[in-house]
Amino acid sequence: MYRVTYFVSKLINIYHNYKKLRINLSELHQIIQMIEIHKKKEKTFNFLIKTETGNTLLNSIVYDNKTKAEEAVANLKKLKTPQIHFERKTNHNGKFLFSLKNRNGSLIGNSQPYQSEAGMENGIKNMVNRINSLSDLNQL
Repeated sequence: MYRVTYFVSKLINIYHNYKKLRINLSELHQIIQMIEIHKKKEKTFNFLIKTETGNTLLNSIVYDNKTKAEEAVANLKKLKTPQIHFERKTNHNGKFLFSLKNRNGSLIGNSQPYQSEAGMENGIKNMVNRINSLSDLNQL
């Protein structure tokens, strides 16, 4: 009787872990779709962070090789909200944009221009949510 109860208990644990895994795989698929690494020129790369609808939130700086771009993405996963620094700017056309910097002040990337300041603030909010999604993935 003990073995049967133990076995059923194990099956229940496996089922719950499977359900969790299915949810986490779904989240993983969403997160993978939000980051794209692109080859710019012969040996340079950058990455884009996209919204759920496919719009570009952030265009990274250019990296010498793909490994450095991948490391920068991995470092994004380690950022927590207090470590994220946004520099808000207005360009020469009067459009609003932001730069994302790490806690050391190094530039990570720039946003696309926004028509309004409220649009830019919404972009920043979306960017924070995306970075937090990456941080959550790191904890899986």
